Amino acid sequence: MIWGKFLRSFVYASEGITYSLASQRNMKAHFTIAFIVLLLGMWFHFNTMDTLIILFAIGLVIGFEMVNTAIEATIDLVTQEFHPLAKIAKDVAAGAILMVTFTVVFVGLVVLFPYLTLIYQEGWKGRLPSQPSFFILQGFFLLLFTYVVKAYWYKKQSNYEPNVLVGNLLYLFVLFYFINVLFSLLVFFLLTNYLIMILFKKKFTWVGFVQNGLISIGGFFLLYNLFY
Repeated sequence: MIWGKFLRSFVYASEGITYSLASQRNMKAHFTIAFIVLLLGMWFHFNTMDTLIILFAIGLVIGFEMVNTAIEATIDLVTQEFHPLAKIAKDVAAGAILMVTFTVVFVGLVVLFPYLTLIYQEGWKGRLPSQPSFFILQGFFLLLFTYVVKAYWYKKQSNYEPNVLVGNLLYLFVLFYFINVLFSLLVFFLLTNYLIMILFKKKFTWVGFVQNGLISIGGFFLLYNLFY
């Protein structure tokens, strides 16, 4: 019962992210910038602290954009006519996004500047050694990319959407296979049980599962070979 409630709440929240990405132009811009920064992080081999700062900044901007979307939808539900207070609410919410975006841009510059300086002074040989935090950036990149694919199928009104939880389990399976085979078998067991549950409830398709495999497993090896 508790597991079912957790899954339902996760699905509803995931649908909110998918809707925001599919319908909001600013959200698409935030995702695009996030992809660029995450690729730079993997290429420059961000250390753990810089990785946490970047992930927090990305999550903050995307989260505020979703709150702004929710506020606009609520106002539109209450009234479709022009009202000064409705305008103020929308303007203030948009202003909050703008302020957070300005702040995150400067935070990003502060994080990137030492790496860019090192590359400028020493060339590509000045890149730092590979960091374990690479896998955090990689996993977050693939998570966001899964939502991009979900948003695409959402706009097409198709049930071919990949499943975010399945994608995460597949990624963990590949990741921990490199670390501990026994742990990867546990992840595989959880993945199998979850797949059986959602497939029998017809909330997931094999097309979606194949997409999850291409994104999580194929993306893992592609990014690993390119940037690690």
